Amino acid sequence: MARVRSAAREGDILGSEASVSVTIPAAGMGQVTYEAAGSRFSAPARSMSGTEIRQGATVLIRERDGQVMVVVAR
Repeated sequence: MARVRSAAREGDILGSEASVSVTIPAAGMGQVTYEAAGSRFSAPARSMSGTEIRQGATVLIRERDGQVMVVVAR
């Protein structure tokens, strides 16, 4: 029987696309939604460059700082 994972591994997340679900303000925190390991997740996020990224934008997850995703605009 195959094992089912309930959480995505960091390797499943880094480099993947995400959608900004709550605007990420300049030098602040917002939220992204992404898919990994067959599930959909939401997580707090901040911009790698420190610039605002508006709700609905597509971003790439570059790093993870604890539970915070560090993203760049696409």
